Amino acid sequence: MLEEPGRTFQRTFARRELQSLSTGRTFERGRSYALDGHVRRLQVTDHEVTATVDGTAAYQVRLSAQHGDAEWSCTCPVGLDDEFCKHVVALGLVATGEIVPDVTDDVTEVADEVDLAGYLTGLDHQALVDLVLERAAADGLFGARLRAAAASTSGARPDLTSYRQALAAAFDTDGYVSYREAYDYTAGITSMLHELQTLLDEGHAADVMTLSEYAAQLAQDSLGYIDDSDGGMSIVAEQISDLHRSACVDAQPDPVALARSLYRLERNGDDLEVFYGAVETYTEILGDAGLDEYRQLARSEWEHVPALGPGDDRTWSSDRFRLTRIMVSLAELSDDVDEVVNVLARDQSTAYQFVRIAQVLLQADRRDEALEWALKGLSLHGYHDYRLVEIAAEEHHRLGRASQAVELVWQAFEETPGVQTYGRLKEHAERAGTWPVRHEQALAHLRRQSSSQRDRSNLVAVLLVDGAVEDAWTEATLGGCRRDQLLELARLREDDHPDDAIPVWREEVTREINAMNNSSYANAVATIERISRLLRTAGREEEFAAYVSDLATQHRRKRNLMKLFAERGW
Repeated sequence: MLEEPGRTFQRTFARRELQSLSTGRTFERGRSYALDGHVRRLQVTDHEVTATVDGTAAYQVRLSAQHGDAEWSCTCPVGLDDEFCKHVVALGLVATGEIVPDVTDDVTEVADEVDLAGYLTGLDHQALVDLVLERAAADGLFGARLRAAAASTSGARPDLTSYRQALAAAFDTDGYVSYREAYDYTAGITSMLHELQTLLDEGHAADVMTLSEYAAQLAQDSLGYIDDSDGGMSIVAEQISDLHRSACVDAQPDPVALARSLYRLERNGDDLEVFYGAVETYTEILGDAGLDEYRQLARSEWEHVPALGPGDDRTWSSDRFRLTRIMVSLAELSDDVDEVVNVLARDQSTAYQFVRIAQVLLQADRRDEALEWALKGLSLHGYHDYRLVEIAAEEHHRLGRASQAVELVWQAFEETPGVQTYGRLKEHAERAGTWPVRHEQALAHLRRQSSSQRDRSNLVAVLLVDGAVEDAWTEATLGGCRRDQLLELARLREDDHPDDAIPVWREEVTREINAMNNSSYANAVATIERISRLLRTAGREEEFAAYVSDLATQHRRKRNLMKLFAERGW
């Protein structure tokens, strides 16, 4: 009896070969499956291993090196496309002894391959029926799909109840779907959606429309019970959306009825947004009659949407957001720029709304109006949104009013002084030829601001941008600055001013050691070595031994740190 497959199999499916045949993520997931005991019922011959690998369902996996070449198969949705899936990886790792799973099942050692197809062919018809029915009873998804397939073979309209049951089984989370299980879960859904595609290919477009809408509802209902960190459900949402649109293309439903249905679906959108932007996606299918109905439905609601101005309560409303987007889309489809502006202008509670309006007008080459809206937004909301400032400033430059452009950017700098607004001020003032004057004004403003703040970080940052390192150091030592700025100044000045840099780096050593983890200890030791170099540069190398000795005494209980000290002979 064989205890393991032969050498050819071992070479063909060695770990490095499994890694080359799979993607990195697939390999790691397969490795997790192997470690967690998902591989069971192994059957081993010299050149072939088969097993059951548990995922969303129990999948049958086969690896073969019969002719010295890697051959594989898996009954999961990915494996059915001949991809090297994680179930195949898991079997390969277990079969070659690369991984001994935490949970093991009996291995069946057979000298010759079992002819499963021959066995099934030889079964009595009733026995085969009983076998399939037994599987259908044990596997809810398999049973539901089998009932749906049986209903479709009659030639009559498909049994939607059976398909609904199959969809419900596919989306059933059985409590909660963990990150590790999410891939198999979404793969099972994709497999069921392929069944709907087959139904569509067979000419049942209207039914697929209904079923895909039901699938969208199921997807949203299940989302809260899935760790969807990898975004697999977003892919499912795209598949449902594509399926529904394809069904509408084939079914050519009444455009008015379709408009009403899509409007409801888009207005009642959910986290997955399966029908987000439906009025644009389905434009050709809706036609003029459908778009007119869509427009009428939207306008009837839009009439009741209140206007918002500065200071008005703007609690986030997904309902208002969706309706606004529909209204904008309808106006864009009609190439009605004025209507787009009117829709956006219903909400003037934020500066960003004015950015959107100005951008629409700029795209329509209505630049003077864009400037008017930008200036209105600045007067209502101030200068904190740089996009609005830039639009207005650029339009002033275009009209030959460079001084007004610079004044706008200066107002933004005064309101929010910092490196970014300083950089924009410099750009526009240089274009206007007034940078030397504005430069002095900006530094004076930052110095006045620093006097009322706890440190001079803004001023130091701007001086560093200017390359005025010595001025930045002076301001930092007089009024303080952020730690990262102080370290940057120490780096920039340490070769010429080691005596200034040493206290900064000593303080950093203390901070790193007090963090008390191996990474921070390593950083501390690297900084101590830096201090040693700077002491030599300053002609004070005799201080280093005492400094390190004091550190060792103070932190003698930190064994990992002391080990690093010992490695360096400190």
